[in-house]
Amino acid sequence: MNANMMALLHYIMLTLTISNVYTAPPVWSNCPSDIEQNTEPNSNQASVTWTVPTVTDDTTPQEGLVTFVIYNPALAIQNVFLVGTTEVRYTATDTDTEVGSCSFMVTVIVCAKQCSNGGTCMVNNGVEECKCPNDFAGENCESPLISIDTAIGLFFAGIVIGLFVAAGVAFTYKMPTKKKRAETGFTSEQDAHTDTGELHEYKTTIEPIRIDNDMYMTVKDTV
Repeated sequence: MNANMMALLHYIMLTLTISNVYTAPPVWSNCPSDIEQNTEPNSNQASVTWTVPTVTDDTTPQEGLVTFVIYNPALAIQNVFLVGTTEVRYTATDTDTEVGSCSFMVTVIVCAKQCSNGGTCMVNNGVEECKCPNDFAGENCESPLISIDTAIGLFFAGIVIGLFVAAGVAFTYKMPTKKKRAETGFTSEQDAHTDTGELHEYKTTIEPIRIDNDMYMTVKDTV
């Protein structure tokens, strides 16, 4: 075999080797999982955000890759999704025309549950529920929450008021009862009793009374 034939065979083998070299397509990292979000209040759409995935390639540097983001169906406003499901697909093409992609679904749901006191309707695993602000609770955020300090204060105040209302406050004291007949109109027997200047026992009772749903205290003196 002459030299020309050997050179031709070497060229053919080198060409076949180069043509069989495999280049991998671009690889996406941190591709988002499917997203489910509620509509904004009194709206049929939702603003949805996520962390943008990254892409690398074994032969083409990142700045040399051609990347696109495709929405199906297309969006009228960037990152604003209508009720329903939209596919989001990232694609990258390297210099060897290899294409790599990353895709996920964005689903926007209408939540119809009525939430009170600033609560937000949320769909959790297909179940509508209210996400309540910190100072409210309940299925519809209808119940106000009381702090521990306030609860303790109300507890002790309730005990004091309860005892005051249930038992009343009674105390006794003595006072002189020497008065003239002209001032009192007592009988002579009563005058003789009062003229001695002895001390009589009086009892003052403070009793609760409710007027127009308000609680008041009354004071009564008895001999």
